[in-house]
Amino acid sequence: MAGEAFVKAAGDINGPCMVCLTPTDTGVGIKGATHGLARGLLMLGVNPKLVLSIIEHRFGRGARIPVDTHHGIRVCVPCAAASGCEATLMSGSSMPEFLYDFSSEG
Repeated sequence: MAGEAFVKAAGDINGPCMVCLTPTDTGVGIKGATHGLARGLLMLGVNPKLVLSIIEHRFGRGARIPVDTHHGIRVCVPCAAASGCEATLMSGSSMPEFLYDFSSEG
């Protein structure tokens, strides 16, 4: 199923851009619990119908993600720019320099 392939690719931090699936070596950093990660993914333009599936793929169904968790999200420069974000270079699974902080949002 195409949707499952997208969720699997987008849920892999070493995979392609989470929005368009184009191979990329850039990304953004998001800080926050489950709701913060969801807000960040939506901010980047990830399909709302896939956000929960992506989070469950990465952390498991019902996982409780601590509020101070840093998430490195692969996203290409054009997709990041389209959402008003700044993508920076990621090497391997390293955290991007620029961090969007959703840790204090409820």
